[in-house]
Amino acid sequence: MKKLIVFLIVSFASFNISAQDKPQTGEKDQSKVKTDEKSDEKLKADGTEAETTKTEVSKDASSIDQPPATPVKPVRPVPLAVKRPKDKEKKESDDKKTKEIDKVAKETHKKDTKIRVEARVSHHKVYNPRKGISIGKKGWRLELGGFVRLDAIYNTEGVFMLDSPGFAYPEDQSRGGNLSFSARATRLRANFMAPRLGNWKPSALYEIDFYGNLPESSTSIRQSQLRMRLAYLELKNSGLTLRAGNDWMVAAPNFSATMEIFNLWGQGNIWMRYPQIKADYKHSFNRHLRLEAAASAGNSMGGDGPKTAQVNDGGIGEFSKFPVFQARLGAGFKLPGSEWSSIGVSGSWQRLDLTAHDDVHNNEEAITNLENADSAQLDSYFFAVDAKLNYSINKVKIQGTFEYHMGQAIGMYWGGIIQTFDFVRESGVITDANPIKSIGYFADLKVLFPCGFGFMGGYGINNVDEDDLTTSNRSSNRIIYGGLTYKLGPVIFGLGASRLDTEYTVGSDGKNMTFHGFTTIKF
Repeated sequence: MKKLIVFLIVSFASFNISAQDKPQTGEKDQSKVKTDEKSDEKLKADGTEAETTKTEVSKDASSIDQPPATPVKPVRPVPLAVKRPKDKEKKESDDKKTKEIDKVAKETHKKDTKIRVEARVSHHKVYNPRKGISIGKKGWRLELGGFVRLDAIYNTEGVFMLDSPGFAYPEDQSRGGNLSFSARATRLRANFMAPRLGNWKPSALYEIDFYGNLPESSTSIRQSQLRMRLAYLELKNSGLTLRAGNDWMVAAPNFSATMEIFNLWGQGNIWMRYPQIKADYKHSFNRHLRLEAAASAGNSMGGDGPKTAQVNDGGIGEFSKFPVFQARLGAGFKLPGSEWSSIGVSGSWQRLDLTAHDDVHNNEEAITNLENADSAQLDSYFFAVDAKLNYSINKVKIQGTFEYHMGQAIGMYWGGIIQTFDFVRESGVITDANPIKSIGYFADLKVLFPCGFGFMGGYGINNVDEDDLTTSNRSSNRIIYGGLTYKLGPVIFGLGASRLDTEYTVGSDGKNMTFHGFTTIKF
């Protein structure tokens, strides 16, 4: 009897447990499926992947009615790509905060820059071999540039100026060959640019090197003094440029490709820098043709001013009370894919007062003789023709340069083989003065390859009228020159040679071979 009672209790308990574990298919489960379907429809309205999700939910819902082998609680999968509305609102809030932070950061940086930065280095290119280092802000700008250069020169005979020979001494006066090194050509340039003044763009430039005086010392070559090359202010308005200061002369504007620092001086090329007021105008007819015109008035020089004195006592140019006037008229043209080429004519005139010369101004007899000979006042002038042709083909740059001049008393511009005039003397007394007439020209060719190599070569000559020579006696000066260069980034190497022949009216002639090497780095 006891066993029967225990069996009945155990059987009743097992029946209750099985009933609790069996899945239900009642109204509660059906309401859950409907809720899921409503949720899927809402997601579809929000632009989510509701179609796929709804199919998966329906499949799971149909399987609820099938009793699983083991009791498993149904799990509804959540789509991975679904973005809940709360996430969207959070993202918009974050984006708004990010924009506000960026705005505050920009304003802070702007204020900080305005307060702290008086002159900043450009963040685009700090180093540029062509433009140098640029500093500035708000329309003000400073460009620093220049180069450091070392020249090594070997001359086979005696010459006037070792590191850039002007002419060869007569053979019987030569002290023989020489070797010299020089760093005097090292140069520093500063270009200042200011905010615009209406339609005018103002700027200023100065440039210095070490070709100043050499002190009275056996070690003077390493103690050369600074020299002003250029120092002027500029106002530019479209094609018109106005300059005031120490600048290149307007007439005879071309330079040769020679490696010598004093560019063919006394050898066919005339040039000079001096204090002046200058106007330069270029009118373009189209992209390939333009009119070029320039004029200047500046300090009249006679080549006889103070050599080492710090005080300017003036000379025969300044005491004439006339400035030097120069002008040029030309045409510029562009060949396809090339830089501007040009051709032009130019001229220069100034007055020289010989009564202010050191050998005359305290000599009443000499002054009277010059006035009677109508040579107390001399005209210094020259006429010049210049041409420059630039042409590029397959990135190879070719430049041909030519210049011709003729005139009188132009030694201050390195004409007349650096001879301006000669006094005529009788029994040691000055009776007359002859302005030295001369002609000169040069022509050369320069070729630069994109790989960095280049070569150049040319010829120059300066002849004077022998009838004008009395105490001076250099009558002809000719040079043939050539060389190779190689550019490696900001560094340039050069090696060249030249032959110089100088003829004299009295005594032997002079000749010299110069071998020139240099290296320079631009900044």
